[in-house]
Amino acid sequence: MHIGIIKMEEEFSRLNKGRGGAAPPSKHGIAAQSCNKHKNRYANVLPFDDTRVKLNMAPGVEGSDYINASYIDGYMLTKAFIATQAPIPDTFNDYWRMVWEQECCTMVMLSNEMEGGKVKYETKLKYVNRLYLFCFMVIIY
Repeated sequence: MHIGIIKMEEEFSRLNKGRGGAAPPSKHGIAAQSCNKHKNRYANVLPFDDTRVKLNMAPGVEGSDYINASYIDGYMLTKAFIATQAPIPDTFNDYWRMVWEQECCTMVMLSNEMEGGKVKYETKLKYVNRLYLFCFMVIIY
């Protein structure tokens, strides 16, 4: 086995022990709220409360600040990237709201277009605040 792979496995093991394995459910409290559960593509892939992207709250709409998305730090830059699930029908507008509010300019998709015989995402032209935004996704297999 290559020495780099062994070192990487050792580092991953060390980091995982430090966290105690999977995060406790309380770390995903917002995502687990009943008003937000239907916005998650998968029940076991949830953003941490302290790193989730918060949308602007719509007055009187419970959970309107929630989207299944998390900030990721970059090299010497906090909140450099956003990781999110492909939008589902219930979150398509929230997805574009996030793109608009966070001023995203590049999107990269790191999954297949199809999953279990179903289309996993849709590439659409969407009218947002008098501007047309087109989601261009780079697909890496």
